[in-house]
Amino acid sequence: MAGRLHELIHTALRHHDVCAADEATWRQSWLARADARLKLAFLCVAIVTNLVSATWITSAAAVAISLVGLALGQKRPLPGIALRLVPAIFVVAPLVVIRSLMGPPPYVVEWDVGLFALHVSGPGVAASTLLAWKVAAGLSLVLLVVTTAPVPQVLDALRWYRVPEPAIEVASLMYRYFFVLAEEGERLSNAQRLRSRKRGLLRHAQELSTTIGSLLIRAYDRAERVQGAQALRTGTGLRRRTFRGSLRWDHVGAAAAALSILASTVRL
Repeated sequence: MAGRLHELIHTALRHHDVCAADEATWRQSWLARADARLKLAFLCVAIVTNLVSATWITSAAAVAISLVGLALGQKRPLPGIALRLVPAIFVVAPLVVIRSLMGPPPYVVEWDVGLFALHVSGPGVAASTLLAWKVAAGLSLVLLVVTTAPVPQVLDALRWYRVPEPAIEVASLMYRYFFVLAEEGERLSNAQRLRSRKRGLLRHAQELSTTIGSLLIRAYDRAERVQGAQALRTGTGLRRRTFRGSLRWDHVGAAAAALSILASTVRL
């Protein structure tokens, strides 16, 4: 079942793995050439605007801006963009159901079955719908920045914004270790699949738990080696990359126009 799901995702979205997604992020385009500092500033302002807004129109505008930026600025296919927004459904669905069933009256649907009663609240449905829009907008904005800004540039931008150096170092190690984990996990998964003769959900769960356990043990071992290497390299005067260029006015104008559209939809 997991193999079929993986094939389905790979068919709909070819660049869903870590290595291919990172390679696609480095692809040059108009949006990718924008300064990472400007992207982070735009992301922060857009997310705050989305959160303080009392209407779903702001969230819809944020989703539209992200889709236009990814489709035109980064030239990503719309099916792939929509598939990357699927995780928002798993986050929003339980919240929407709980908020709809536990909201105040008046009720839209009232269903009594013996000792059980199911009441769908009208204000709860309205609040859950707004919550769903906000989650989708926030995820789409983060996806816009992550898909168009390579992680090293984002880390340099965070350093320019005076983010504490230990936090940047930890984020840098996590980013570099993603590729190690992806390669090691694929190798262990292929070995388990070649050695396994039985099929079934229970057998697949056992294989998955064994693979995850082995992956965690190897990850801990490699993490200790990486920490030792980092400790040995401390104090060698590593050069820090800094931004030497200036912001382009067309990029600043595009970001300002997008923020103006979001701000014009806010009703406090």
